[in-house]
Amino acid sequence: MKVLNLEGGGDSVKEFNSEFPEQGIVIAGFFAKWCGHCQQFKPEWEKFTEDARKSSLDGMVVTIPEEQMKDAKCDQSGFSGFPTIRLFNGKGSSKKFIDYEGKRNAKALMDKIKTLAATTPSQGGGGKKRRETRRRRRGKKRRKTRRRR
Repeated sequence: MKVLNLEGGGDSVKEFNSEFPEQGIVIAGFFAKWCGHCQQFKPEWEKFTEDARKSSLDGMVVTIPEEQMKDAKCDQSGFSGFPTIRLFNGKGSSKKFIDYEGKRNAKALMDKIKTLAATTPSQGGGGKKRRETRRRRRGKKRRKTRRRR
């Protein structure tokens, strides 16, 4: 996975904004320097970003500090506290996301990302095979309905 830190602003924000819509999975961590919970979670987040960098998963992990939030082109609505970890899933949309509410440690977060990646069609997580199964199921239901008439 690609890992970006927007603390420096400038080019890193531009890079994120240009690549964000093209990524299948984006894990965005929103942090504030003054937040005690953020400071407590920071070592685990850094461990997670390093594990993500080494993984073969496709996507992006981005650290977005409070002072760069207004410049980042991803949905920031609906959360009121820090740290917030938002998982964007789906190319071309900044609106398809879930807020991560699991344990705040690197292993639990990586497990969630792996699960999410396995269910994303762009990751080879089902797509065609799943559609074929649905079609077969629908066909069986229709036959049963016809027999009852």
